[in-house]
Amino acid sequence: MLQKYLLFLRLPDVTRLVIVACLSRMPIGMTGLAMLMFLRESLGSFTLAGSAVGVYFIAMAAAAPIQGRIIDRRGPRLPLVVTGTVQPLSLLALLATVKLGMAYQTIFACAILAGAFTSPVAVLTRTMWRYRFEDESQRRLAFAIDAVMIEVTFTLG
Repeated sequence: MLQKYLLFLRLPDVTRLVIVACLSRMPIGMTGLAMLMFLRESLGSFTLAGSAVGVYFIAMAAAAPIQGRIIDRRGPRLPLVVTGTVQPLSLLALLATVKLGMAYQTIFACAILAGAFTSPVAVLTRTMWRYRFEDESQRRLAFAIDAVMIEVTFTLG
């Protein structure tokens, strides 16, 4: 069983795609944990910090299908430029709102905005697998490896 995965990873560009997907997903888990620790320390409450991180991930999950549709219709360039600009600015705004002692609702809004504009790495990776493999069995292997890599990156991140 393991042999078919090893053979699959030896196909041209597959190992490179897996490594790039793994590395590009790491900030997702790292950002959530860093945000939780920062907000807990700054706000003094795991409840407030956890709810902000929760809405960050909910916004990320809600935006992913929309980003996927945009990528399918227009390509990845515009969504990557927009998310690569808006998310860091939203995270900086979150830092500033906390440091300035602004209302929790403002922090919450920044977390939602940052989550909604997280770069669509998972969508792009799955799209690459779909276009890379026309054979359904190879595509299933790619998606299986991709699912494992998601778990590995969240654990490592």
